[in-house]
Amino acid sequence: VLAAPDPVRGGDRDLKVADLLAGASRRLESELGGQPAIECDLRATLGETYYNLGRLEEAESELDRALELARGSGRSARSTAPIELARAKTLNGLGRWSEAESDLRATLARLDPATESAALRGALLDVLAVALQNQGRKEEAIAVGREAVALLRNASSERAALASALNNLAIALGNAGELAAAEALHREAVEIARLTYGERHPSVAEALANLAGVLDIEGKFDEAEPI
Repeated sequence: VLAAPDPVRGGDRDLKVADLLAGASRRLESELGGQPAIECDLRATLGETYYNLGRLEEAESELDRALELARGSGRSARSTAPIELARAKTLNGLGRWSEAESDLRATLARLDPATESAALRGALLDVLAVALQNQGRKEEAIAVGREAVALLRNASSERAALASALNNLAIALGNAGELAAAEALHREAVEIARLTYGERHPSVAEALANLAGVLDIEGKFDEAEPI
């Protein structure tokens, strides 16, 4: 129910439904105050829904509370990391890139590379690459982005995460002037997004827009315009 109005995960686009989420948030503490594990999971879901609706302040608030509950109940670094990932994405959206970078590096330091999944590390590194790119640290962003893509290519079930990492790495390469490499990655991101989501989805639209952008920079206007 809490994910219902989330457009990215295929829910109802009616924002009046999203207004009901505020009431759900208030009820969680009063009705689940004695069940912190359940409240934590529900607040994490609520936070991601707010993020995907573009309501970033509300997302941060819910994810902060979810993290407080997770840490207070002694959850492992592995089970807490997805909430930390969602919060870092929110911080990036709010323009607090250095804070996102610091938090992501702390999360990665707590995880054991020998035992953690490639998918989780790849997703964390992808968001870290975005934070670096937005701080103007192009070479670092490209290096971290390449590592994220390599990890996610090995996680065959994480196609959506791979499409995101390809798209973000392509943006970094394009900003560094490596347009041919950027175009190839954008095209791959488009194809994976289409296979994952179908044609009419925000993630497909984003991937197409970024491909068109690099084609425009390359002067391939006849290709860019219809995209």
